[in-house]
Amino acid sequence: MRLFNDIERTDSSPGRYTEPTPAFLNRVDSDHFAAACELLEEWFEATPPDLQPDIRGRFWAKGQYSWHSPFWELYLAAAFRHLGFEIAYHPDVPDATFHPDFLLTRGSERLYVEAKVAGFSPAETASEMRLNVVLDAVNELDSPDFFLHVQVERIGSTSAPVRKLLNGLRRWLSTLDWDALSLESQRMTSLDQLARYTWRPEGLDWELHFQAVPKLKFRGRPGVHTIGGQGHPAQFIDDRTPVRKAIGQKATRYGAVGAPLVVALMCSRTFASETDVDDALFGSEAVQVAFRDGRAGDARLVRQLDGVWLGPRGPYNTRVSAILVAIHLHPSSIAQTQLRLWLNPWAQFPLDVALPWPRRVIDPASHQLVSADGEMPSHEILGLPSDWPGPGDHFAKWHEISRTPST
Repeated sequence: MRLFNDIERTDSSPGRYTEPTPAFLNRVDSDHFAAACELLEEWFEATPPDLQPDIRGRFWAKGQYSWHSPFWELYLAAAFRHLGFEIAYHPDVPDATFHPDFLLTRGSERLYVEAKVAGFSPAETASEMRLNVVLDAVNELDSPDFFLHVQVERIGSTSAPVRKLLNGLRRWLSTLDWDALSLESQRMTSLDQLARYTWRPEGLDWELHFQAVPKLKFRGRPGVHTIGGQGHPAQFIDDRTPVRKAIGQKATRYGAVGAPLVVALMCSRTFASETDVDDALFGSEAVQVAFRDGRAGDARLVRQLDGVWLGPRGPYNTRVSAILVAIHLHPSSIAQTQLRLWLNPWAQFPLDVALPWPRRVIDPASHQLVSADGEMPSHEILGLPSDWPGPGDHFAKWHEISRTPST
């Protein structure tokens, strides 16, 4: 059984907005992405045959992000194999009806690993897909003279009338003078000065703004997508809560397993950072100001008691020994994405297994979170060269087509 189809790939075009990553990798003609496919195929082949149908089924399941969990499991198994561990899949644990993903053993060392993804909610994914349908349609619009910068002001709660949008864009673009606007664009200092088309379909809650950017060297060339840039309005982003929820779901799933338990978290949320993991585990940061006689004293930074490991009654979820986190991991960034370990200072079974990733730990003297360097980077852990999957243009074949002038 193979993870990807054994076919000749001839489509070198970039991914479409609505195209899930497995489908893109399966059809794209690119040496860069072919290396990613080959590596994932190796990892899949190393998976026990009786588990391969489940991995492949979930990898190809319907949905923009369904592939995240099986990809993360393949990555983890590969990393731990390279570190010399024997892997038992879905082992039994005492007093639990659930099975962790892995039991790892290396000599006398032993630990359990449970994989989890902190991604997007069904509502967020559905909203993104409604927008992606629009973006794909706009990207394929025939616009030989202008790129379009898309400013997304509001994504509608229902599907957009794409045909009406495209008709409106065509009419607007036909009124623009490329010669005049290309001269003006060279003197502009802001996108706000570009010609603008606002789309608010009657009776619907969509609002998009399009700005025409004159094409210069790409004017009239085939294979050049119409969208040249995209923006979103400023908004409050809370990635801490999904991270906390994802970790919390796994932290309470098992009883005392008799060995260190590591929750391995792949965080794919767009703006997630290591600060979100700090806050999710140890509590949200807040500013505390003491008042005396109606006057404010000095301010200090404190943590609220809303963390997965530290709550109103003190430490809890002590069955989890550590969190291993990958942020924005993708098949094409496997060698560059650095994982990090967060150690639980109150763990029932402290993580006493030698693992090479950088760490976030509580300094016993200052009681502050501090970072400790890792022993080797990701590419060494996985046995890959540092420049994997290779230098150069990822879409070289497609760009060669785009450089061919139209006749």
